[in-house]
Amino acid sequence: MSVTSDPAASAGSDATAMPLTQTAQLATAVAGFAHAWAGLLDQELALAQRSLRWFLIAAIAVPVVAFSVWLNLSAIVVAAAYVYSDSWPLSLLMGAGVQSLALAMLLHLLRRWTRDLTLPHSRAALLHAVERMT
Repeated sequence: MSVTSDPAASAGSDATAMPLTQTAQLATAVAGFAHAWAGLLDQELALAQRSLRWFLIAAIAVPVVAFSVWLNLSAIVVAAAYVYSDSWPLSLLMGAGVQSLALAMLLHLLRRWTRDLTLPHSRAALLHAVERMT
């Protein structure tokens, strides 16, 4: 038995081999692309985790530092008032007055910020910014 090679049959097998090779190359490229995206996502999540960790540390540290600075400034105001008035009740009253004034100023700023950051104003500012870009 001899097997002869038919040129038409070999041409047909080459035609099916060619798309399979291209499909394999495409599949390899897609797998590499997906692997690269997975690696990028992994790196981004690690960066986000580190950033979130520092954000949480700052979210705890900043109020603690601000509160301690507030208490220290209040103590300095009371001590300075005692030096000038030589009366503890009057100096404590002055310290409470300074704290009340500072609180009123902060509430005024908060009211102004909430008015500036309301949704219609923000939306109008966004639309204005988009219009300037186009």
